[in-house]
Amino acid sequence: MIHVIVKHSLSEAGKKYFSEWVNELHSLASKHEGFIEVKVIKDLQEKDSSVLLLEMDNMNHLQQWRTSADHDKILSKLHPFRQGGSTMQTFEW
Repeated sequence: MIHVIVKHSLSEAGKKYFSEWVNELHSLASKHEGFIEVKVIKDLQEKDSSVLLLEMDNMNHLQQWRTSADHDKILSKLHPFRQGGSTMQTFEW
């Protein structure tokens, strides 16, 4: 199983929108093969960060999701709220 932790730096409005956005992300990603789960998690060291955990069954399906039109579409909805970059860490277990 593949676990991806994505951390976004967002404006105050973006932080309020983040949970709704993750629900939209779930709706789109769940249609893709290999999707398991996505949820909001809290970074206890960087409390102002907006963080999600995405779980996919394997790297191939993760790559298919990341290169899909749905992935681009959902990221574009978060773009107006971004203040800085985002980071992504990928783990397998």
